[in-house]
Amino acid sequence: MSLKACSLLLGMIGLWWWFPSLTPLWRMDVLDVGHGLAIVIEQDERAIVYDTGSSWPGGSYVQSVIEPMLQQRGLRQVDGVILSHLDNDHAGDWQGLAERWQPNWIRASQLGTEFMPCIRGESWQWQSLHFTVLWPPQAVSRAYNQHSCVIRMTDTQSNHSVLLSGDVTAMGEWLLARDGAQLQSEVMIVPHHGSKTSSTAEFIAQVNPKLAIASVAKDNRWNLPNPQVVARYQAQQVEWLDTGHAGQISLFFYLDQLDWFTQRSLGWQPWYRQMLRKGVE
Repeated sequence: MSLKACSLLLGMIGLWWWFPSLTPLWRMDVLDVGHGLAIVIEQDERAIVYDTGSSWPGGSYVQSVIEPMLQQRGLRQVDGVILSHLDNDHAGDWQGLAERWQPNWIRASQLGTEFMPCIRGESWQWQSLHFTVLWPPQAVSRAYNQHSCVIRMTDTQSNHSVLLSGDVTAMGEWLLARDGAQLQSEVMIVPHHGSKTSSTAEFIAQVNPKLAIASVAKDNRWNLPNPQVVARYQAQQVEWLDTGHAGQISLFFYLDQLDWFTQRSLGWQPWYRQMLRKGVE
């Protein structure tokens, strides 16, 4: 091997190891909680939890996945909890999480003295991240799929954006898509685990994501994500990841770049590959 080629190889190895170790502006972890959803958003050793996965007699994903992850990350403060809706696979054991971690607030689209509203028109700032609630239009006595709290999260330090969609249904998507500019997001959490009841082609087009992530159980009995739904995203050149195949999916947001790491692949998607794919200068 020539000296020039050797130098180039060493340089590429150096890039591989150096860039993933840079400190991101913030990170987001889509946890592996089977058929359900749990997301931890982290910045400066503080966190917000969006959905908590399911619970069952004698246990929950709060106890077996979320809390161990928070402890492993050295996080001592959960500032807030957002419950997209109150079905068990999204809000199991939220009371236990609240009791042990004492968040400053809990937001939901369900009426209750314990909840702050998570309805259209609500917005708030948390560190460098701005949260805007797009759906539902009003709080309800019992929040089901169609009442899912849909939030667009934007970073005031960069151009990054994430759409958190819960289990919003096709009807909600249709109403949201009428004002598509508010939806556009770099990363999209796939509604309802990739079910055919959601992810209409028009909704995907209006969000226009680079990356779509579905939270599903591996080899689940519902055959989720639905293959037609996956094809719908891929037809619009959206990169697809799901926890059923990848395990936990961790996203790292830098000033101009987005990296992600999956538990089962144990490999980085390097920053320079993303630059080439997205045409970032």
